[in-house]
Amino acid sequence: MINARYSSINSKQASSFFALASLRAIDNYVTNSTLVVDSDTLINGEYLLRAGGQISKPVNLSGYLNARLLFNYGVPLSFIKTNLNMNLGATYIKAPGLVNGISNISQNMTYNGSIALSSNISKKIDYTLLYDLTYNDVVNDIQSNLSEDYTYQSLGVKLNWNFWNDFVFRSALSYQIYSGFTEKFNDEFTLWNMSLAKKLLKNKQAEIELRIYDLLDQNTAIARTNTESYIEESRTSVLQQYFMLTFTYTISNFKGVVDRSKQDMRPRRW
Repeated sequence: MINARYSSINSKQASSFFALASLRAIDNYVTNSTLVVDSDTLINGEYLLRAGGQISKPVNLSGYLNARLLFNYGVPLSFIKTNLNMNLGATYIKAPGLVNGISNISQNMTYNGSIALSSNISKKIDYTLLYDLTYNDVVNDIQSNLSEDYTYQSLGVKLNWNFWNDFVFRSALSYQIYSGFTEKFNDEFTLWNMSLAKKLLKNKQAEIELRIYDLLDQNTAIARTNTESYIEESRTSVLQQYFMLTFTYTISNFKGVVDRSKQDMRPRRW
């Protein structure tokens, strides 16, 4: 495994740049040897495998490769009092396998990028606009039916507003799109979380907050796994709309550090 990192900060422009590159290669990689049958087949004289079925066992093969690139750039946009942050990345995974005794290479190329605008226009208002895109391109040498591409997108906005007498309104809204999956799993939904809070006590160290999670009652969880022998798509049951009342007290009132060099450290008699 090889990793390389580079970072740079321009204090005059208040900008920053970060880059990461990594490469990982594995010999004797633990993968699968898969048998796919066209007709009913008796396995080891004992187990009946129906037509179209498959059975796998672990084997060690060389040739696994994982390469990754990541770039991040941030800069303030003074004319709108907003910070701009951008991410670009790419990941390449090459995984060996066996299908009916023949070498099969699965290659997965993932491209991802995001852009975010975060405000600093006021102490009372804070917002963030965010767009995120992930594109996957999967290619299998032998099982061409496993060669597909799919996309995930998310567009979101977050808002914190101290609007009156130490009341705080918070909102997080995101629109998520899954495309390129099978028809059953192509989906899009909106996730909206909202809360109203009141800061308490002299130093505003306490807060009571009422939260509403998944206001539109649409939350779901979709995932896709690609291997050298199969594609798995799943939809997971997740906790949807609920309300929560919380009380938070922050302990952060430190009165300073004592300079012991100026204290009288002479021995004392009691």
